[in-house]
Amino acid sequence: MIGAAALVVMGLLGACGGDDDGSTGEGGSGAGTSTNTDTNTGTNTGTNTNTNTNGEGGAGGGVGGAGGGEGGAGGAGGGNTAQAVNGCTIDTATDMTNSAAVSIAFGGAAGQTYNPKCLLVAAGTVVTFNGSFQNHPLQGGEVENGTSTPATTGPFAQVTNTGTTKAFTLDAAGTYPYYCVPHAANGMNGAIYVQQ
Repeated sequence: MIGAAALVVMGLLGACGGDDDGSTGEGGSGAGTSTNTDTNTGTNTGTNTNTNTNGEGGAGGGVGGAGGGEGGAGGAGGGNTAQAVNGCTIDTATDMTNSAAVSIAFGGAAGQTYNPKCLLVAAGTVVTFNGSFQNHPLQGGEVENGTSTPATTGPFAQVTNTGTTKAFTLDAAGTYPYYCVPHAANGMNGAIYVQQ
């Protein structure tokens, strides 16, 4: 009986002894690694693959990666390519910026074309069209896929359908497309680029 009492007393003393409340135990050590790989394919953008690896220690666990990537933004196109107007671009236009007056021939010996078709001139240049406006009425506007859209503003907005010579002074910078009303879809069109 004394032995049993000694065990009880020792147990009580053990429970009362020590300053440690048991809360200062050390945590387990472990290096956790988590890998999260997402692959997203965007519409007409190609494939974007994003892999995130992020590990945090502690009891052997790890925190997963932050997530996947979004689909790619898509291609930016072919760079700084000039937009064609009536088959002309500023890069392919005949440079007449050093001339105060320029002539464009059409009809007759030139056929159903304007010569030159595409022009680059300086502001203030006088451009004269020479040919039969009765056979080839001149109209400002664009021709796309065989469909003519008349201009509502600009030097050629009014149809010129009489005479054989018409001069236009082009003072304002801009792009001025034009065409022959009955032959526009046959390629009888052009554009004048005016620079300051």
